[in-house]
Amino acid sequence: MADPASADEGRAEAETQSPPPAAEAETAVRTAPAQTRDLNARYDGLRGWLAELDRIVSIRTQVGLVLLALAVGAVAAVLYLAVDTRNDSASEAQLRELRGDFNRQADASADQLARLRRQARAARAQARGNAARIASLEARIHALQATPAAPTSAAGGGLGAQAKPQNGVRP
Repeated sequence: MADPASADEGRAEAETQSPPPAAEAETAVRTAPAQTRDLNARYDGLRGWLAELDRIVSIRTQVGLVLLALAVGAVAAVLYLAVDTRNDSASEAQLRELRGDFNRQADASADQLARLRRQARAARAQARGNAARIASLEARIHALQATPAAPTSAAGGGLGAQAKPQNGVRP
């Protein structure tokens, strides 16, 4: 802060100075409107610069608010999903129960597979036995077809007479 005594001295010096001479006064009058115009142009330039700065700051503020709103929305969505996930997640008891069900189903499937394999083996064995039996029957049929048929007697032969079985097989 300025000393009051020095301020009084500055006023005293200003009063003791003489007014400018006439030529200097005339030059001062001519330059005053030019300086005023120069100052007005400077002020207009500063106003324009401030208006541009205000517009830029306003745009940045709006962009910042939009980004802030998006961030808040994202946080809200993440919180909702976290809570929803926790509510939908399975408890340890539910997991144990599910594992037990899975193991029971796996055991039942293994038992069923073993039973099906046994049935398949039995069916193959039966098919082999049937194939052997079929081969034996086909051999007998060929043997019967190869042997000539016995002549029938006139007394006993007729349409109603039955032939005696040969080799225990009826024709």
